[in-house]
Amino acid sequence: MACVLPLAAGPLRNKGVDFCALFESFPDPVAYLGPDLKIEACNQEFRARFPMAAKDLFVAPLQAVLGTSVRETGTPHHLPVMEPHALEPQVRWLAEGGALVVLRPPAAKAEKDYCEENRRHLIHELRTPLNAILGFSDILKQELFGPLGDDRYKRYAQIIHESGGRLLGLVNDLMDLSKLDAGKMDLHVRQFEVLRVIMESVREVETLAAKSHICIVMHVFDGVSTLVADDKRLHQMMLNMLSNAIKFTPERGEIDIDIYRRGSDIVIEVSDTGVGMREADIPTALEPFGQLNNQGGNAGTGLGLPLTKQFAELHGGTLELESTLGRGTTIRVALPELGKDVDAPTLSKAAAH
Repeated sequence: MACVLPLAAGPLRNKGVDFCALFESFPDPVAYLGPDLKIEACNQEFRARFPMAAKDLFVAPLQAVLGTSVRETGTPHHLPVMEPHALEPQVRWLAEGGALVVLRPPAAKAEKDYCEENRRHLIHELRTPLNAILGFSDILKQELFGPLGDDRYKRYAQIIHESGGRLLGLVNDLMDLSKLDAGKMDLHVRQFEVLRVIMESVREVETLAAKSHICIVMHVFDGVSTLVADDKRLHQMMLNMLSNAIKFTPERGEIDIDIYRRGSDIVIEVSDTGVGMREADIPTALEPFGQLNNQGGNAGTGLGLPLTKQFAELHGGTLELESTLGRGTTIRVALPELGKDVDAPTLSKAAAH
């Protein structure tokens, strides 16, 4: 049984108040119920959410939860969230009869949505000038419109570009962390050549490794070829692991990348001969913004490894970290070869198309 919401235009019984005109100034859905609990007026927002207000979904819960014993008071009453609209009705009974009903998101959800919206806005505000800095500094360092003159200008442009790139990377990491915390990170899973992604990642850090004369060696075992995952996120994980290894490995050190099978998983292992850490410090290293005392001036933002761990777990995989102080660190990411919740027949059928 349903009651059609009226489009009443005139004043209602309650002291001649024109509820219809009054309610339109409310941003939340709001309605007036007469003494008989029938909806007599509401605003456009209410009509948009409840074009047909089913009696068993809306009016009946008011009767069941509030009953007749509380109608004499003016105290607001909070009802449980009524699905599927995920709104929390707040009811105030009027002494003259009838009730005002305002529907709002639960307080915790409203606050979370507000914070999330502000965070997205701030990140956008940071990205816009950063992209301009990166673009114009790149033009300067390439001298696209002619020589800059003094060589220092070109070097300064390079520093600006590199610093802007690091800052943009931090902004992107914060955005990813925000999405992961909110459970809004989507994976774009497909089958791809895993070695291609790893080689592309190595090429991106080659210059950084060469500055410290660090050698990067890759070993492939068990005929590993393809992987079903989000290749963009794997690329991001590899850059995080390699950058971390380079950052904490002294000159003329070595980084080994091993790719092999472990059960139904493909394991990518990055080992370095760097400063390492104590076993007790490993949980801190895997926390967002975690900083260790032995990192000295090499300390980064503390987001790379925590993000890599969360990306691995989002794929249905794991991240393991082993380290010995003064001897180096091994980061091991294991991902399902066929992807999370994907079986071989389904994959073969998809590949055939």
